[in-house]
Amino acid sequence: MKKLTATYLYGLNNIRNLFVCRSSNLVAPARVNTIFGNFPVGCILRHELLRWRSQEDALVFNYLKFEYDAFIIYSSYDSEWVEKTLLPTLEEKHGLKCCVHYRDFTLGIPIRQNMVDSVYRCKKTVAVVSTNFFNSSYCGSELDYALHRLMEKKDDSLVVIKLDNVDRNKLPKELQSRSYIDYPKSIEKETWEKKLVKCLKVIN
Repeated sequence: MKKLTATYLYGLNNIRNLFVCRSSNLVAPARVNTIFGNFPVGCILRHELLRWRSQEDALVFNYLKFEYDAFIIYSSYDSEWVEKTLLPTLEEKHGLKCCVHYRDFTLGIPIRQNMVDSVYRCKKTVAVVSTNFFNSSYCGSELDYALHRLMEKKDDSLVVIKLDNVDRNKLPKELQSRSYIDYPKSIEKETWEKKLVKCLKVIN
């Protein structure tokens, strides 16, 4: 994040220092020496500069607005593994902040609104899918909201852990071609933690 912010501010300050735009929509021809290199500029529309700035502002804002690293969605029948293995691993061992329904949903707000808010308040959603998961209407709704964000934002924000031998074809078709953590496989039981933490710490 520090590198992103520094690069953004450095580039923005370079351009601000080089151009003075008052009433005109155009800036005078110049030779610009910025983080993008030294190149000639003819007439640059001011709105192009503003567009560049707004895109960078949005990128910084999108990173800063998240309250949690991960929203964990799972069936209550799988709560023992989530509460005794997954959460201690992420929160206590790796210092990640997780959102779980029984602890972090806001009181007085409809449950489905809490689901939507949690999907967008977290950098990632971790879906712990299992046979139990697909028998729960609540899990199905949470997965739908997380999938909607994934398709809308294209931000790689949904991570799937397959907890048992449930058929992967039960996943929405948009997720069937994506890689996931297959926990039942013996090799995955040794590497799932590393893979998951790496996914959660990536900045999109």
